[in-house]
Parts: sequence; C-alpha cells; structure tokens
Amino acid sequence: MLITSMLWSKGFWGVLIVCVGCATMASAGRQMSGEESEAMLNAIADAVLQDTDRKPLTRTVVHPLEPGSPLQFMGREELTRPLLQAYLDRAVVHMFDWGERTREFYRDTGAKYVHWADLGWARRYTADDWAMLTAEIDAIHGTDWGADMLFVAGVMEAVCSANTSNTLIPQWLLTILVEEGIQEQRTFGPNGPEYFNYEAMFDRDADNWPDHFVGLWVQTEDREQGPPDITMLETQIYYAYLIAEHLDAGFEGIMFGQAMMTGARDHDNGALHALCSFARRWAAERAYRKTVLLTSHIIEPRDYPKAPHPDAQPLFDLIKWPTRLSYTDEKPFGMHF
Repeated sequence: MLITSMLWSKGFWGVLIVCVGCATMASAGRQMSGEESEAMLNAIADAVLQDTDRKPLTRTVVHPLEPGSPLQFMGREELTRPLLQAYLDRAVVHMFDWGERTREFYRDTGAKYVHWADLGWARRYTADDWAMLTAEIDAIHGTDWGADMLFVAGVMEAVCSANTSNTLIPQWLLTILVEEGIQEQRTFGPNGPEYFNYEAMFDRDADNWPDHFVGLWVQTEDREQGPPDITMLETQIYYAYLIAEHLDAGFEGIMFGQAMMTGARDHDNGALHALCSFARRWAAERAYRKTVLLTSHIIEPRDYPKAPHPDAQPLFDLIKWPTRLSYTDEKPFGMHF
C-alpha cells in the first residue's frame, strides 16, 4: 500500500518538470497571479471542450464497455473513499515499462492502481510518445481483467534545459495560444515560438526564488536541471499540455512530485488551484471515467496547504511517498528498488 495519509478536496495542486538547453541564457518569462492563470487555463479548456474537433480523442476504449466490476466507477461522485482505499490496497509502482511483460504482471498480480505508470522527470515528449501510451492503456482497458485499472502519470518537479526547449508545442495547443493572445505574452526560447522554453519556467534573478533551485540536480556547460516555478506563464502552459495529453491517453491520476518546491512563490496556492480546476474540468469531459485523482508527496504537512484562509481545504485527493521498483537483469529475481 502506497498511501501515507488521506486528504480530500474539490481543489487541485500541480507541479511541473521540464528540461532545456542552457548554453544561452534568455530573459525570464512572466509571472502570473492566480486569477490570470485561471483565466488563461479556462480559455484553453473552453477552446477544446466546446469544439472537440480541435483535439479529437484517439483512444479506442473511450470509456468502460462493461462497468460491472466491483472496482468500476463513473464520475467523481462514485469514487468514494472506501473504493479509493480498495484501489490503494492493490497498488503498485511500475515506471516506464510497457508491453506484453507488463500486461502479464498486471494480470497475474491483480494490480489495479499503477502509480507512476508514466514519469515525466525532465523529459521531452513527442507525438510518438502519446500514441504509444494511448495504445498501451487501450490494450489494457480493452480486456476483461484490466478495464477497471487506474493509471497515474507523474508530472514532476524537474525541468531540464536539454529537453524542454526541444519539446514541440502540439498544433492544437499552439493554435489556441495564438487565437487567445497567449502566444504574444510568452518569452520564446532558442528554438523559437513553436517550442516550449526552459528559461521562461522560472526567474533565476528573482529575489524570492531560492538560489539553490537553479541547476539543483544538474549544472554543466550544456545541461541544467532544476524545479520550475508554477507561477510562471510558461510553466502553466506546459503543465496544462501534460495534463491534457495524459488524460486523453487514458490516465486517471496526476502525481505532482514535490509541490512545495514548484510552489515556492505560489503563496496563496492560486496557480496550483488554477491547474487543479483545469485538470478536473478536462477530466470531467474527456477522461476514461470522467474524473482524475490528484496526488503528490509533500515532505512536511505544514507545507500543505499554504493558503492563508484558516478553513482552506487540501488541494490533493491523497498524499503518497512511493517505493520505486523496476525490472533489472542485474539481480537474480529480476527487480531492483
């Protein structure tokens, strides 16, 4: 069982991970208020939810075909706390690996909740990645033993200069950014306006952005890697992109890593709340079972939430700190953790 404590809310918390080339430093992007973030993300959601031809779903199993399993549900109202606990009792961490071997593992063990089924740690996604993930989850959701499985994607707290600025903005999103006037507010990176920009995901000169966050994990001549600032325009757009693509691929959970890091300047959780609302709204219309679970691992409970209101509700559905396991040929039992 992976969960350490339960926290329920109607809200959302978000975190990002990205990566870009850092040889040439550019000016930082724009910081946004929570209200500005919410307005921008609503515009992106409206454009797709009101005209689904802009981004057609490519899943073949759009929703459960026979919702008869004891673990099956449809919509947030049916995902009760006892049902979620039943999922967590059959939870595994299974990163990166897809294919027949993984399907056999899920089928033979009866796993139902797969944490970090896709982990975007400082990663560059392509259209081929989304097609692969969609096909793999389709293959499982289309079986009698896997139709009720729930997959969680990691939208993490790291961005990398060698990858993020080389991540192409998909055409559906780029078109919306131009139409809504969002594109003209962005600071473009080394590859121009059609790519995300690592440097615009934080402000290395900001007095209230921790100095040690810059290049926290990697700091070399051709690569820099550290946490992004969730209050920045570019981070918000990138998070929305990852959330939308993962939900459309069939994922039903988003895990936002060390959200206290990306939210270092999100003092009222306004940016996080905006992303939360975006994810839940997108899921209610397009997700496999019309809802999404939002999670993170928070180091200290006092860091969460940071909203000043004394009655502020938690923004995540649950908190977890997972053990990480993966296949290996170096151990006789075939796993390492």
